[in-house]
Amino acid sequence: MHFYFNPLDKACKNVFGAVAQGEKLELNLFNLKQETRFLNEKTGEFRTKTPTSDEYVAPSERAFLRLNRDGERAEFYPMTKTDFGWTVSFAVREIGLYYYSFYIENKGNITCGYMETGCFSTGDRVDGFLLTVYEKGYETPDWFKGGVMYQIFPDRFCKEGPMPDIKGRVARKWGETPSFRPNERGKVLNNDFFGGNFKGIESKLPYLKDLGVTVIYLNPIFEAGSNHRYDTSDYRKIDPILGDENYFAHLINTAKNLGIRVILDGVFSHTGDDSVYFNKYGN
Repeated sequence: MHFYFNPLDKACKNVFGAVAQGEKLELNLFNLKQETRFLNEKTGEFRTKTPTSDEYVAPSERAFLRLNRDGERAEFYPMTKTDFGWTVSFAVREIGLYYYSFYIENKGNITCGYMETGCFSTGDRVDGFLLTVYEKGYETPDWFKGGVMYQIFPDRFCKEGPMPDIKGRVARKWGETPSFRPNERGKVLNNDFFGGNFKGIESKLPYLKDLGVTVIYLNPIFEAGSNHRYDTSDYRKIDPILGDENYFAHLINTAKNLGIRVILDGVFSHTGDDSVYFNKYGN
């Protein structure tokens, strides 16, 4: 069977990207009878396909939109028959992450959804297209639109001054090869630190300004047992290797004076086992 739906094509989805809470959304599912050009999103190339008579499903067949909020049961909404296939209009009232696909009733019944190699796949089990619904009236800040962002991994960017001696951390000399091999238990600990810090980042702000950077995106800065700091030990403390709150405030103010904003990678959806929350190792 050959159908066409591409969420990047306004002929298929009237709103590009995420939609606002309560915003009217129109989805059009095309049933291909004549030779049609398909866009392969992965390669950016078009391919041409002419469905055979056996492959074409008459628009008289019933079709449904299958929509579910992440982690919740799916609901089915009838679609209206059109000359080109089917259409449905609706508005989502609650913010959240949703998935949708299409279900067509015919001799074998067809479920249509997203696939990585192109716009569409058919089968019993398919992945739904992603739909993000955000709070009505929310606006992104003007300084973010069209900004130039520079991402910094704090431990490896720049170091100013000595690194404090902290239990459980392996200190490395700047320029040394990082530890990347598994230990005797087959685990990569990621506990070697090079000592990059806020002072080091601040010393590079004029350089970043000259590059045209307007936003710095900092990987996690909270206290953690690993150098990537995604396994947070305490969300209420800045990692002392980076500096304290005064150093951080000075970095933010200096960046602001240069017209540079700072965004933190706040990983609040998970924490480390070597932390004040679990303290698995008694550290």
